[in-house]
Amino acid sequence: MKKQFNQDVFDLLYTKKGVLFDLDGTMIPTNDLWYKVDLDYFRNHGILIDAETLHKDKMDALKACANSSDLYVATFDRLNKQYGIDKSGHDSLAEIMDLAFDRQVNLNYKPTVAPFLHQLKQDNFKMGLVTMTTKEALDVYRYWNQEIKNSADMNEIFGDNFVTTEDVAKDKRKPHPDSYLKMLDMLELNASECIVFEDSPEGVEAGRRAGMDTVLIYDDFWKERYHELEQMTPYRIHSYDELTK
Repeated sequence: MKKQFNQDVFDLLYTKKGVLFDLDGTMIPTNDLWYKVDLDYFRNHGILIDAETLHKDKMDALKACANSSDLYVATFDRLNKQYGIDKSGHDSLAEIMDLAFDRQVNLNYKPTVAPFLHQLKQDNFKMGLVTMTTKEALDVYRYWNQEIKNSADMNEIFGDNFVTTEDVAKDKRKPHPDSYLKMLDMLELNASECIVFEDSPEGVEAGRRAGMDTVLIYDDFWKERYHELEQMTPYRIHSYDELTK
């Protein structure tokens, strides 16, 4: 059933020229995917852990490493140490990416994303995708994932307007604003002319620090931090059909 129309966010959106999106959790339901892949990773290293415990431990690690120059490398450095795995966070992420491919190639957008993207495209918004995932992971969705290509081809929607983790210095990734500032330069727009959609505390903070109105899209992955997120922005939606005409 369609959510209640959000007139305030809709009106704000249509004062803008550009719309910027995060990827994981914001457009694609990958947060659950990454937990399944993480479980595979730990089990491959002899650590039999249940999903609930891993979720808690990963959330604690993400929060503890929030100010690290490379959030996910630092998170897995911490988790590896916690579970006695003799491996660097960098090498862990490389292994996880290999494990993730088969799952990524079969994902689709969250249910209400594709119609919203087509609406924005039809209404001539400039659009950019700003993610701290790797170019390699993004390319799975851009070139290999037929579900995504058939519903709203990223290359047709965003053109060449992509910023990935490789495009900013390690110590300038989200929650720093640099990735969003880079996209503003690519779109040749000012911060006041753009709106950001994000699901995570680090992402919302990055959008705000770049000077843009930032909309929280709720994702269950962050439910334990909803209160924190709700203090960060007055603009919040549960689903993009709150904004579709």
